[in-house]
Amino acid sequence: DLRPSRDAVAKHKSNLRVTLKRLKSAPLGKVTERISSIIRGWTWYHSVTQCHATFSKMDAWLWERLWKWASRRYKGRKNAKLNCFNVKGWNFGYIDRKTNKPVILSRHDQTKVRKHVKIKPGASIYDTSLAHYFARRMHLSHPRSRNLKGIFIKQKYSCPVCENKFRPDDLIE
Repeated sequence: DLRPSRDAVAKHKSNLRVTLKRLKSAPLGKVTERISSIIRGWTWYHSVTQCHATFSKMDAWLWERLWKWASRRYKGRKNAKLNCFNVKGWNFGYIDRKTNKPVILSRHDQTKVRKHVKIKPGASIYDTSLAHYFARRMHLSHPRSRNLKGIFIKQKYSCPVCENKFRPDDLIE
């Protein structure tokens, strides 16, 4: 079974609960930013699993917690709706006064589920004969790999210490 474990879900819920408690009187922008950061990190880590149902359940659980938080913070349901849930339906967020654009909390189920492909047995990144295999395998267009792509280009796709190529010469731009 490739879903996030019960312990992982429980720890994530605990982290969100503690964060909301710690930020009970903080400005809405800070709460949205901090909770979004926690959600993005956790969902990115678990996005290589069969996680869509878990992510949806986490969103429902978090919405309930945020509703209770907002009702206490803004002293009533009506004020909670006006201050925290008035952006694009019932999404948690607010309109930024400086840019006049909506700032909406990241959701668990917005994270794209990625397929994990195992490395073939015996393959090593340091084996120069498999450079083409790892070059094809790397998704350098992926947003998390942009920094790595820049470093590779700067180093001309070779190791600065041993000068082994990470890509065959015919693939170098």
